[in-house]
Amino acid sequence: MIRVFRQPPAAMLQLALLVVPSCLLIILLWFPFGFHMGAMLEDWGLLRIYSEQGPIFFSGAKGELAQHQIRPLMTTLWAIAYAVDPDGWWFWHVELAVSLVIKGASLTWIAFYLTGSRKWAVVAGMLFVVWPADTLQMAFRAVNIGFSAGLATLAAALFVAAYLSSSKQRRTLLAALGAFCIVVGTWMYEVMLLAAPLCFLLLWAHEGRASMVALIRSRWPITAAWMSAVVVTLVYIGYVTLTAQATYQQAVAGSGQQLLTTLKTNGPLLFSRGVFRSLIGGWVDAVRIMASDFHWNIYFLLVAAAVALIVSLAGRRSTSASDEAGFALSWRMAVVGLLSLLLGYAPFLVSPGHVGVSQRTYLFTASGSALVFIALLIVLDRWSKCLATLAAVLLIVLGVGQQLYQFQQYTAIHDKQRTLLRAIVEQAPHVAAGKTLIVVDESQRINHVWMLSSVLHSALAYLYDKADQHVEVCLAPVNVWPRDVAGRQGSCEETADAWVFRPAAPLPVQGAQSLAPDVRIAKIDAVVVHIRADSTSPTTPAVDTNREVLLAGDSPVARRYRRAIAKDDWPRWMHVFPDPAVEPGTTYRWDFGKRWNLDLPEAGSGWTEAEWLYTPLRQKSVVWMTLRRTSLLFPLKPTTDDYRLRLHVSEPWTDGRGEISVRVNGREVSAVWFSDVDLGAGIPSGVLGAGINTVEFEAPLSKNWGVSLHVDWIDIAPASIQK
Repeated sequence: MIRVFRQPPAAMLQLALLVVPSCLLIILLWFPFGFHMGAMLEDWGLLRIYSEQGPIFFSGAKGELAQHQIRPLMTTLWAIAYAVDPDGWWFWHVELAVSLVIKGASLTWIAFYLTGSRKWAVVAGMLFVVWPADTLQMAFRAVNIGFSAGLATLAAALFVAAYLSSSKQRRTLLAALGAFCIVVGTWMYEVMLLAAPLCFLLLWAHEGRASMVALIRSRWPITAAWMSAVVVTLVYIGYVTLTAQATYQQAVAGSGQQLLTTLKTNGPLLFSRGVFRSLIGGWVDAVRIMASDFHWNIYFLLVAAAVALIVSLAGRRSTSASDEAGFALSWRMAVVGLLSLLLGYAPFLVSPGHVGVSQRTYLFTASGSALVFIALLIVLDRWSKCLATLAAVLLIVLGVGQQLYQFQQYTAIHDKQRTLLRAIVEQAPHVAAGKTLIVVDESQRINHVWMLSSVLHSALAYLYDKADQHVEVCLAPVNVWPRDVAGRQGSCEETADAWVFRPAAPLPVQGAQSLAPDVRIAKIDAVVVHIRADSTSPTTPAVDTNREVLLAGDSPVARRYRRAIAKDDWPRWMHVFPDPAVEPGTTYRWDFGKRWNLDLPEAGSGWTEAEWLYTPLRQKSVVWMTLRRTSLLFPLKPTTDDYRLRLHVSEPWTDGRGEISVRVNGREVSAVWFSDVDLGAGIPSGVLGAGINTVEFEAPLSKNWGVSLHVDWIDIAPASIQK
């Protein structure tokens, strides 16, 4: 006989409270893009290793991953995904989604414990999932870090629940699970260890100091379980630090004196950058994204309506946090959140490189930041419940917009990578052992770290299911070798019997260095493929035949061609964000990245990777020109009007100002400096064409530094509308 409940059981309500809001956010985030995003950077390197050795679940002292042995479980999630499905990405998406559910559910429980309000608990969990400070949450290369951050809050929730439980068996189980989360999370990403005391901070916030101390003493087995987990991880980290050589952490931190100097320099950034970005700067970016990047269409209304519905349903018959929590509890919750934020960002102060980016460095600050905001919202709720609810919904919607922007950025990057890889595999579905693959790239896309410049060999090794694949790239027709040497690019040339790749000559500022030898590959040892300007393979009978075989075959390369690098067939009818590659506009602007640390790699040659100049409310991306002649390829759908090109540099440039020249689609146009930092050039009607266009800049390089212009942005628009 089926038992019918007049009201849902308490356990079901609690489970729904914890899980449903996060699952809703996952649906809202994945729905516009589907499950096609895949590997991009280091993850291609792991796939190359897995193709040779199989999935590696534990990184020990030996092998290619020995430098990461302080994080022995760093690669476990990728290894599990590869073991489940080595030819596709769907389980990678499952793991990323699960990490978000863990985050949302655990902080929802914590906020409910602190406030007694279902509404503010749900809001806290949803804010944690979509907190906008970090810009790497929606990429697979940080899935271990995101998972570790989720396990940190889950461990805190489990230990608090253990301390409060009246059942000895339940206390034992919860404490064991909490200890397990601490060990696993720290072995995934050692920063998690600093989040281990969060459970005691939460007890202090709700119970007060005296009750917290009494719980810790009276239920000492729970405290012992916590201490055991912390000691295990500390002993392991200490052992590896003392016995291992050249670990990643040692390379980042440097020697003792170097570490002290770095901490002295970076110490003030804990507040001016870590706290400010996590509490304010991320939201400023989210507002800008929603105002200028997001299409205000039906999907935005759907997101807002869904979030408002969840918050309103959670608020029905919910205890008012303002009545039960009080100002004192709100204050203590804000203190706990701020301390958690500081502990989450502090480890990155040892690395100048990490404090200069927003990728991964704010994943551990999000939970604390969410608690700070919940404390503020509860105070606002005491004054106006309606205003507090509207503010909560607005914050969640802004956070969803920022995460969607991330998702779109990384999906677009992976789409471009897949297009390039398809073009290569369709021409060379098999490369014999000992052969070098030469990629003649007329699209000039393989020029950037986000465009496979450093991991193309790994991506191809994975697709071909082999140990490695030697590959060299020649950007055509400019004959540029995109392999960077101190941030500069070399040259490539096809001779009668070989391909020759020449590195850039050393600069005077680099000191006395011998010129690196040329790389010479005999044509008999090479397999040459060509990528057209639109990033596709040439249309030939051989390519058509190869494509048919790949679509029907059962070899690893055929399966991965159909699934790992297949065309994205997910419907894009919602057009959440514009895609210039699919729908070129009548104007073009390249500023190398609009949002901090979300680079926008474009086709071309002679540019450095984006360098980000930080100010609290706006971060500016700039690049150097490193070749005398640099090129930029861009899509456009021009009108019949005359156009105007404008180039803005970040600082006045005086060397050789009169020697700069500009060519558009091979035609030289008159370039004039109309300020110390602005170069303009008129483009007559008809010079620009529909599709891919090319602009080239020629300027003398500094003899000492090997660079010329320090470019902030480039804008091409009809002369009648350009400011």
